[in-house]
Order: sequence, then C-alpha cells, then structure tokens
Amino acid sequence: LGSIDGALHSAQSQVKTVEQSIELTTQRLLGLEREEVEQFRALAQIRVDLLAAGEILTHLDESEQTTNRILESRVQAHEKLTGEIRESERQQQALDEIRNTQSQRVDEAEVLLDQREADTQKRLQQEPDYQRLLEIAQQADRVAGHAEEKTGLALEDRKEKGEPYESDPLFIYLWKRGYATSEYHANPLFRYLDGWVAKLCSYGDARANYAMLTEIPQRLQEHSDKLRSQANIEFEKLKQLELEAAEADGIPLLQQSLDDTRKALEEIDNKLAEQQTSHQELLRRNDQYAAGEDRYFAQAIEYLASELRRDDIAT
Repeated sequence: LGSIDGALHSAQSQVKTVEQSIELTTQRLLGLEREEVEQFRALAQIRVDLLAAGEILTHLDESEQTTNRILESRVQAHEKLTGEIRESERQQQALDEIRNTQSQRVDEAEVLLDQREADTQKRLQQEPDYQRLLEIAQQADRVAGHAEEKTGLALEDRKEKGEPYESDPLFIYLWKRGYATSEYHANPLFRYLDGWVAKLCSYGDARANYAMLTEIPQRLQEHSDKLRSQANIEFEKLKQLELEAAEADGIPLLQQSLDDTRKALEEIDNKLAEQQTSHQELLRRNDQYAAGEDRYFAQAIEYLASELRRDDIAT
C-alpha cells in the first residue's frame, strides 16, 4: 500500500507539471485571441478616419473590458477550485496517516492474538485430560476414515459387479416389482407370467447375489456414518475443552478487539475511497481549466469571436 501511495503521489506531481504546461498553452491561445483584437484596434487607427476609428476603438475597448471581467471571474473560480483541491489533498494525507496508525493497531492485535493462542495450545499440550481426549478423537477419526474407505471400495465394487444385473431387462423388471418378496402383489395372470420370466433369467440365484451386492455397501455406509458421528462427538468434546481454555486465557476478548480494529480500518478505507473519488472529480474540473475547456474560458472565446464576426475585415 505504501508503494502504491508513493506511485500515486509521483503520478499526481507529474499531472500537475503537465497541467501547468497546458495552462500556459491555453493562456497563449487566449492571448492570441486578444492580440487579434489589438490588431483590429491598430487597423482602425491607421485605416479609418478619426470619427469612425473612435467608434470602433470604443467598441473594441468595451469588448476587451467584458472579456476581462469574464476572465477575472474565471481566475476567482479557479482559485477557489485550487483551494478545494489543496484541502482535499490535506484530508487525504490526514486519512492516510490515520489509516497507517489503525493498520499498525490491526497488526499488533493479530500478533497478540496469535501469541496468546499459541500459548494456550502449548499449555493444553501439557494437560493430561486434553491429551487423552485428543488421542481418543484422533483414534475415532482414523477408524471412521478406514470405514469410509471400505465403504467407497464397496460402492465401486457394487457398481462394477452390479452392471450385468442392471443391464438385464428381465431381471431388473422383476427386481423393481419386488418379485419373490413380501412386497410383491399381482393377480394370478401376472403372477404366472412373472414366474415364467423368472425362469428365463434364473431370477432366484441372481436376486440373492444382487441383494447381497447392494446390501453390503448399504450396511458399510450405515456403519461408517455411525463411526463418523462418534468421531464428531469426540472432537466436540475436544473443542469444548479448547474453548474453555481460550476463555480462561482471554482469547475471545482479544478476538473481539481484533474484529473491532479491523472494522475501524475498513471504515477508514471507505472514507478514504470516498475522499479519493471526490478528489478525482476536483482534478477533472481542474483539468478543464488547464485545457481551456471550462465555461468561463469558453464564454470569453465565444464572446471575442462573436465580436470579431460582427463586421467583415474590409468594413
């Protein structure tokens, strides 16, 4: 962030240098317009009789005075804008300093919390009750892991060995109807036809094998789920002991303090972002003055141009 801020300040300095160059160019442009008025004044003095020359000079003088009033308003408006930019830069600098201070507070809170958690964990490692619960929880986790691994292998085996049964339309038809089980219900005709189909596909033996194939993964899944639940219970006991130790060492208060400092830092960042957005708008308006695109400059140029277009040069 410090590197980015440094680059930003360097870029802003370069922008100011370019703006000054553009400002000089636009002032030169306005000078040329005013020089044209002076040339008309000289032309009137040389080419026109005294009376006519007096009328033209009076008109040109009035145009010059009006233009000067417009430009004076422009200078005042630009000075006001420049003051706003300086104030915005001052506020940004102040917010940057506040942010750096708050960022250091966040770092300090993080270090303190990490150190306290490490001390608590080190103390727990030396307590027999914690070591006993830790060993029980780890053992339960290993047992549950082995059971889940066996369940996964059984599911893969069921998928591979069950494919021939599931691809047999006659077998799968009878299986879905629950044939040869207490769930099977059919009228005498369908019962006769289903019996005939069962003989065609040797359903009796196939059903026993497929039932065993599907039942083993199911039982293993139930067993692994039970073991995992037991492991979770042991880890909850371990977690509760860790929470009690953390509360005794004041870790929750340190965590809350860290959360508060982070929230305060986030609020400062939001204010800084809003200030930077506002500052960019001020710089954009300042760019308009530097490039001669502000309304005062445009008004002065348009007024001079309209005055010069009143009569052609021959007249």
